[in-house]
Amino acid sequence: WADHSPVCAQTPAHESLMGSSSLVLGRGCRARGRRAAVISCGGSIASRQAVSAMNVESSVYPVHYRIEKPARFSRAQLLARILMVFVLGVLGISLATVFLAAYLALPAIAAARLSSRGSQAYFDGDAPRVARALRWYAAIFGWFGLVVEEPPTREVPENLRIDVAPTGHPTAASALWRIILGIPSVLVLAVLWVVAAFVWLFAAIQVLIDERVGDTAFGILAGVQRWSVRLLGYQASLTEAYPPFDFEETDEDRAIAAPPSSGMVTGPLHE
Repeated sequence: WADHSPVCAQTPAHESLMGSSSLVLGRGCRARGRRAAVISCGGSIASRQAVSAMNVESSVYPVHYRIEKPARFSRAQLLARILMVFVLGVLGISLATVFLAAYLALPAIAAARLSSRGSQAYFDGDAPRVARALRWYAAIFGWFGLVVEEPPTREVPENLRIDVAPTGHPTAASALWRIILGIPSVLVLAVLWVVAAFVWLFAAIQVLIDERVGDTAFGILAGVQRWSVRLLGYQASLTEAYPPFDFEETDEDRAIAAPPSSGMVTGPLHE
């Protein structure tokens, strides 16, 4: 987030869902300006038409998660995942513990920032940082969860995309209340994690046999990741709407996450 961060660009766009800022998140991004800022990074700028498409369907959940299935899952990476889980277990750390820490920390951080800055300043200054953190979270958990092939190092895998359109007028009090309000979604997610654990074992066997994961297994594993990212976006007060009890990718999500067919500027971009 310093000036030497990955190449970023900003273009004006129509007002986003419920009149708040719209963030189109690439590899890294920064928000400047108010309400009509669209952030697109990683060497491309979305056109006005692409941003307008995000605003057409107000019923679409404002935190979008999309992952393209890798063509191949290597046995070496599978072994690396198993070894890393073993190491974390020896250290007394689990992925569930990390998620729970994020679940509790994000509302507290949001409340602290909102108490001193207000909702619009929070969206302009803090939301892009939180959204970028969500993308790194999704990349790391996606690698463990067999939806991302390579572990993230200095960059998030390009087949993973998260778009966030901040909505609402959060306050410090509403941010803290989300710790309680998010419990029903957490309980369902816990059940899904149990199911996903068995699916993961089945997918791991597939990787050992022919280095691939079936579409059904991949859809379930990716869906659980999508659920958790949506919930954490809600916990961070990036959206007013409660995360849906559904981990499927909708047609609207695919339309929003897909790069526009025209009106795209590509190549290295500098401020």
